[in-house]
Amino acid sequence: MEKFGHSTVAPRFAFCFVCSFLDMMNFGSGFRTELHERAHLGAYESMRRCVYNLWRRGALGPQVPSNEVIAECLGADVPLLVQHIHLSLRQCADALLQSKDATLSDWILRRMNEIKASSLSGKVSAIEFSKELFETFEPFRDVSLYQGREVVLGKKAQLLCADLHRQIGPKDSLFDFDDVEKLTVFSDNVLPAVLGFFGILEFSESLDAHLQSGKPLPRGNEEVELRACAIHACELIIQYANLQRAEGKLKVPMHN
Repeated sequence: MEKFGHSTVAPRFAFCFVCSFLDMMNFGSGFRTELHERAHLGAYESMRRCVYNLWRRGALGPQVPSNEVIAECLGADVPLLVQHIHLSLRQCADALLQSKDATLSDWILRRMNEIKASSLSGKVSAIEFSKELFETFEPFRDVSLYQGREVVLGKKAQLLCADLHRQIGPKDSLFDFDDVEKLTVFSDNVLPAVLGFFGILEFSESLDAHLQSGKPLPRGNEEVELRACAIHACELIIQYANLQRAEGKLKVPMHN
């Protein structure tokens, strides 16, 4: 057994504990340039190192670490990113104070067991659980404004469900969601660029020039359009692939 914060769980749930924070703070790509320059790592690798170091120092419990500790664990002084991390940890701690759970993994295990107990299928719904993550924890609330309206993209909550299902589901039925195929792709600022490279998404001349310049795209309508269009495009790809499979033209199994 290992101890995480104020909670003791089986070693195989260490992934649940660390991954929950890593997915919750999945916003490092917006600081890719600074992290390459100062941490000499990519965005994901830098965030993973930060979460791992915070975990090893016991700093992922109810006591939120200082900005100085976060910067040390990150391995780079990127003030705005450090502030984002600190805010996410603070918001998570506040939610756990309300729910009376010691750690995020305690909340996850408690709610998943409760959902499973009330489920007719005897399994946890990925859709229901991602919705609970979204509604309970502010850092998982992936909502953007588009022309004055809220657009829910739900990347981080769905990403955690997929990671738990893929990594722990084969070993523990609690994490074997019965509707994981209903999750959408986890659209960030990378997926639209990949789809654009393959000609699946087409950009306006001005947007294409901006993307080709390597400059980060500011938050706003264009960013939301790209992420939403990427989700829609991938849904169309899956529909087409399933149609090809039904007609015997595609042998690789695809989710609905």
